Formats: sequence, C-alpha cells, structure tokens
Amino acid sequence: MAGVSFFILGRQTKPDSQKHDTAGHHNEPSDDGCPSTESEPPPPIKPDPEAEHRKAEREHWERERNLWKHQTWSAWAMVLVTALAALSGIVGLYILNGTLRATRGAATAAIRNAKTAQLQLEASTRPWLTAAPTIASPLVINAEGAHLTLSVVTKNIGVSPAIKIDTILAMIAPDVTNLREAAQKQAEACAPLPDVPLDFPSAFATLTLLPGEQGGGEPHSLTIPAAELADVGRSVEMQEGRRFFVPIIVGCVDYRFAFDPSRHHHTSILLEVIRVADPGAGAKMIEIKKQATPAETLRLRPYFFGGDKIVD
Repeated sequence: MAGVSFFILGRQTKPDSQKHDTAGHHNEPSDDGCPSTESEPPPPIKPDPEAEHRKAEREHWERERNLWKHQTWSAWAMVLVTALAALSGIVGLYILNGTLRATRGAATAAIRNAKTAQLQLEASTRPWLTAAPTIASPLVINAEGAHLTLSVVTKNIGVSPAIKIDTILAMIAPDVTNLREAAQKQAEACAPLPDVPLDFPSAFATLTLLPGEQGGGEPHSLTIPAAELADVGRSVEMQEGRRFFVPIIVGCVDYRFAFDPSRHHHTSILLEVIRVADPGAGAKMIEIKKQATPAETLRLRPYFFGGDKIVD
C-alpha cells in the first residue's frame, strides 16, 4: 500500500518509503506535505562600549559600596569591642578599688586592734606614778622675785618597776589674758627628753620605785624673776597702787618602764598657789610686795585651765 497516506488520530503518517535520513538533508516535508525551510541564525550582537563601561562602573561602585559597608561594620565592631573593653576595665578598676579599700580598712582595723591590745597589755603590766607636791617654805617676795620651796613625793601604784624617775618643776606668773599659757608652759617643761643610755652616770633621774614603793620628797626651790612680776599683764590691780597675782606650779614626774627603757612617760603637775588667811575663808591672791607669806596659809589646788594630758 505504498503511496497511500494513513491517518492516525487525525494526523497523517508517512509511509516508510517516504521517510529519509535527515542527517545530511536540510529539507523535509512538513506535516502538510510542503517542504520546510530552516531559518538562518541571527546575526551576532555587536558589543556596546558605553553599555560595557556603565556595567563595569556599576560593578566597581557595587564593590566599593560593599567594601565601605564591610569597613563601616568593622569600624563599628571595633568601637563596640573597645567600648566593652573600656567598660570591663572600669568595672575591674571599681572592683579592684573596692577590694583595695576593703583590704586597707581591714589592715587599718587590724593595726588599730593590735595597738589597742598592746595598750591594754601595757596598761595592765606597766608602772603608774602619782605625784604629791607639798609646800615646804614660805612664799617670799623680794627684790629678786618670788621664791617658794616644794617637795614632791612619788609613789608607784602600778605592777612593774619604774626607773630613771625625775621631777621637773617651775613656777610662773601667767598672763592674765592668756588662760592657756600655764598649760603650754607645762607641756614645754615636760616635752620629750633626749634618750640617755641607762648606764650613763648622772646625778638626776636615778630613782627607781618598785610596785607599791614611794620616794622622792627632796626640796625644789622655785623662783619667779622680778622682771616677770613687774609685768602688769601678769597681775591684777585690786586696789589703787596694789597688785595681786596667782603663782602657778608647772612640771611633771618623768620616768621610764623597766621593760621599755627608751620611752619617757609623765605624770603632769599643774597647780596654783593660793592664800587662805583663815580656816573656811575664801581663797585669796598674793599681793606683789616685799613680804613672806607663811607656808601654813598657802594651799595648792589644781589649776582650772589645766592641760589635756594628766598621765601618759
């Protein structure tokens, strides 16, 4: 049945005799029996230099923008890391400062506690000296000044020996406008004395008192110079042409511990001399004139404006 066309499912099929090898042939009949002509390839597109330039420029700016973004993020990251490091450093310094302050506070408290314990131990084992001055002569006023003799008995009421005991005394007519002058003179008289080797030969500070013992009592001659008495600022005019004053005794008992001989310790003496004409009568000042006031009419009493230290 060569040459006869068949239709299967509405399409025309070619007989085997009409089929041919398409390899090497460019024309073959189309479905409607007409030969088809293959279309020619499109002509090549010519490159556009301007478009290529714009494309290269866009790619360049894209790279630049990406690089700028990367650098910006890197910079911000570095700033953030630096800020975090600084914050960590500040927090660390704050913690370190708190630790140092706590350590310093603990060390200060430990030192204070150690000193307190040392003082408590020293107070319970040291000697303590009392000083009991008494008037041993009339108060004589003459052309050379005012003269008085005192004796001081010292007693050790502590629990260990006191060595190198010395009594330091002076008599002054204080400025009536400076009520602290007597305390200042007392502090100057008993200022820290130079350390002298214990085996150094000396006629002073040779007394040693064991616990419960007392000693001393030697006379001490005291004088207020006439020039000091003549200073009107050191006396009070009670009546026309008559001036009165109050002699002040300043000094201390200086001593050392047998277990700590390098340090000086003091029992302060700051007393005023008053006159009591009759028993039960009020205290009176001493008139500045040539006279001898009997010892039995004189009294010693603590000076009202005394120093801050009584013993140390």
